[in-house]
Amino acid sequence: IYLKLASEIVCVIDGKPQDTSVLGVDEYYPQVRNLILLSGRYFDAAEVRQRSKVALLTEPLAVLLYGSAAAAPGRQI
Repeated sequence: IYLKLASEIVCVIDGKPQDTSVLGVDEYYPQVRNLILLSGRYFDAAEVRQRSKVALLTEPLAVLLYGSAAAAPGRQI
């Protein structure tokens, strides 16, 4: 069981609107989805409890924002 809240939003990046989805999930999300990360890490239970401002990005969004998936970890959105 995991918590998932979803919202469809439009982000404006470099003056261009980009369709995006925002999912609110908990620390069990990686077990349920079985996704492979290109860089960075999943957030943990402590970050969920503390309501830390953390995010996972898709590769296309990471490339659009930062030039590559490898450049995204630790950056501010």
